[in-house]
This record gives sequence, structure tokens and C-alpha cells, in this order.
Amino acid sequence: MSTPAMMSRVLDSNPQNTCISTFTGIPFDVLRPDPLAFDRVDIAHALSTISRFGGHVHFYSVAEHSMRVATMLKDWDVATPEVELLGLLHDASEAYLLDIPRPWKGKVYIGNKSYVEVEDSIQDMLFEWVGISQAYADHWDIVKEADMEVYREEADARPSPSIMLMSPLDVRKEFLWRWDCLAQEISA
Repeated sequence: MSTPAMMSRVLDSNPQNTCISTFTGIPFDVLRPDPLAFDRVDIAHALSTISRFGGHVHFYSVAEHSMRVATMLKDWDVATPEVELLGLLHDASEAYLLDIPRPWKGKVYIGNKSYVEVEDSIQDMLFEWVGISQAYADHWDIVKEADMEVYREEADARPSPSIMLMSPLDVRKEFLWRWDCLAQEISA
């Protein structure tokens, strides 16, 4: 874990100001991501504290949404553990970028790259880091279909789309537990 002084030096040495300090203290440069900067605790923590729909709902985290997508894939009986993990992590880049409502995603720029370009770059690298790049290449369409179905259910349930009614800390624990279980199934 980085000390505050070390973090200040890293952030100060980034003249384009594209580096963030994560929950665990790891510096993460969103325009020049390093796979060594990914951390599952950072991802779970951030996603469990970021509200969907730009916060215009009763608190509903990206982590809970992601768990619902993974569950839907499992319920559809199309998911291997890799595809289920892909569903769980389909929005993991938002741990470093935040969740931007759909209408704005293609219109927001970070430096000279669109949010979508940066998101895709981080997501590609993250899937490689986790070891599910092949599942990403082969099954992204079905994951996006489940994502859209869950989105429709959430939109219909506004302003209270949460079905878990859990605190961010509890959602973080559940998210990490599911990630661990799927990782164990994959490695078995």
C-alpha cells in the first residue's frame, strides 16, 4: 500500500492529471493504465459505493447491478464460470471512471479520448488481467443482452431498483465473495 507522501509524488508527477488514488492507495492512470494497478478490493469497493442512474434513484450500486447481470446469465443457463465472472465484471472499469448515464457516455472526453474509448481500453486490460479475455471475445454479446435486460428491470423499478437493500460494505463483501467463488470454479 502506498503512503500519502508516495501517492502525492506519483500524482504530482502526472502533469496531465489523469491519475487517481484508489481506495487501497494504488495510483491508477486512466489514460495509461497499468495492469499491475488493478486491485480486486479497489474494484469491489468503488463499484459498491457508486450509484447507478447518476444517483437519481434511491441508492443502488453498480456492484449490485453487476451481481444481477451475473445472476441473470446463470439463470439463463448460458454461463460458464468465465461468462458469469464476465457478467460480474462487465462494468468494472467504472471503478476507475465512475458510472456515467448512457446518454452522455459517447459525449464525454478524458483528454483527447472519448469516455467509451477509455472505458473499453481499461475493460480490455482488466479482462486480460483476470484471465477472461477469451470469454470476453466469445460471449460479450450475451453479457450485454443480460445487462440490457437488467437495465430495463431497474428502470421500471425506479426510484427504488435495489432488491438487496444492503449497505455498500455488505454489497462489497458479497461482490468479492462471488468473484472468489467464480475464480475458484475457473481454476478447478
